[in-house]
Amino acid sequence: MIGNLDADALMQGALGQWLAEQEGPRREAVARSNKRFAIAALVSAALLYLIFKDGLAGAGFWFVLFPFAIGIPMIWAYRPRWRAKQAVKTGINEAIAQAVGITYSHRGNPDPAYSLLHAHRMLPGHNRQSFEDFWEGDVAEQPFRLFEAHLVQRTNDSQGRSRSTTKFRGPFLTIGCAEPFHGTTIVQRAGRHKRFGFFGGKADSISAAGKQLDLVDMVHPEFEDAFDIYATDQVEARTLIHPSYVERLIAIEQAFAGSELRALFCDGTITVMLSASNMFESGNLDPARDREKVAQTIRQFRSLAELAIELNRR
Repeated sequence: MIGNLDADALMQGALGQWLAEQEGPRREAVARSNKRFAIAALVSAALLYLIFKDGLAGAGFWFVLFPFAIGIPMIWAYRPRWRAKQAVKTGINEAIAQAVGITYSHRGNPDPAYSLLHAHRMLPGHNRQSFEDFWEGDVAEQPFRLFEAHLVQRTNDSQGRSRSTTKFRGPFLTIGCAEPFHGTTIVQRAGRHKRFGFFGGKADSISAAGKQLDLVDMVHPEFEDAFDIYATDQVEARTLIHPSYVERLIAIEQAFAGSELRALFCDGTITVMLSASNMFESGNLDPARDREKVAQTIRQFRSLAELAIELNRR
């Protein structure tokens, strides 16, 4: 139960004892990393000297050699810290999940949520993706799944230099729908689909996942300014997205500071994506901040779990 989440209770129990046991390994990780940074600085200095001495920096190879000379030694030096932070993060997040009666894992399979959103043209263009922090189980007596997605567009210029642009970062959330439905309904920011590509008013219909979805008229001016609805079944869509539900969606988006909520009703589930900063980063190297990090992660998880419950309320 979400009501079981309490930072002080967790810190006074098995989690607090386990975190206390991690103080030694964290100190050792910092010391090991500091020694590596000293070695890495010498290695980088030597490599940079050789690069400039042989004139390779001016021969067009600098954009390959500089990251190699600096980046790889620094990554090697930081790795003990990263592993220690990941261990603490996993321990904290597992304890929070256990308190709610679900499971947590750092890695997992993003499907079916990712494939459903992609097939229904709800994701921004990207050619790189990564996923982490998977929470799974039953919430409010419905199947619940939550994880973070990072979608990136990587491009190369005429000189072969690579540039990465974040197109989306935030949670993907799926919950079983208590209200039975059979069609497909999409809710997303207004203006995403135009009649003539990037021009004209709202498209009257769209094609996605081999289906035709028609624009649904909603008698709610505030909602129509913020969201568009496309559905395979107009009557069903109006039943699912009724006036009180519209107000709920607007309130949820405002609570997340206009973070572009998008919802998909398909295959008996509600799948939601929200733009947000990196979440669930409870791992740290300072034991004095453990309670703060536990409380922060609880707030983040509770806000999304309650979002799922709110979206599923009849």
